[in-house]
Amino acid sequence: MLYKEYHLIKNNAKWEVKEANAQKALKKFATKNAALQLLNDTQSVRQR
Repeated sequence: MLYKEYHLIKNNAKWEVKEANAQKALKKFATKNAALQLLNDTQSVRQR
């Protein structure tokens, strides 16, 4: 019983770390995308 609970807690912790990393990656990606979008906007304004 205790062994099983330990594994559940361990797995939950692993998933939480994975989720946190995924959130971080998404934030980074979104920031990068926003920066690229801004760059594209300024370039298209220049071309007009």
